[in-house]
Amino acid sequence: MLVRATGGTFHGPGLHSEVLPGGALSDPAERLRIDPARYYFRTTPVFETGAETYAWLNGIICIGSGYLVEGGIAYKVSRVL
Repeated sequence: MLVRATGGTFHGPGLHSEVLPGGALSDPAERLRIDPARYYFRTTPVFETGAETYAWLNGIICIGSGYLVEGGIAYKVSRVL
């Protein structure tokens, strides 16, 4: 199942912003028919920016995991390198 990012926000040390819509389409109701014990969310976000202030994002490596929240999915993302 692919989940579309419909928007949101993120906050962390040195960075906070808005998530823009995008990604792959899926039926949001489908996630409610899957037993949460049978799946997991993992992500490796990639950042690309031309803004000098955020240029440090272009060279970092991150990993993350997701979990269901009311009305969507939340992710905990950590910088590895």
